[in-house]
Amino acid sequence: MLEVHRYIEFQGNCRQAIEFYQSALDAEVLFTQTVGESPMSDMGPAENIMHCTIKIGHSTIMMCDAPRLDTTGAVATSA
Repeated sequence: MLEVHRYIEFQGNCRQAIEFYQSALDAEVLFTQTVGESPMSDMGPAENIMHCTIKIGHSTIMMCDAPRLDTTGAVATSA
């Protein structure tokens, strides 16, 4: 049995990707946490996905929205 374990980083559209995987591939969402729900709520917009784990068949995919970086490479504290 083939299993895939991947981590995918999105540029602010992780929620849309989750919805796509659910409708197109019957993905099961195992866990979702937004930036606003996390202890690191200064890492981007509150509605962005900090971490999500989905299961498609025997495969697990983890994903998030990338933290927004400023011009120095540090995490930007404002959108």
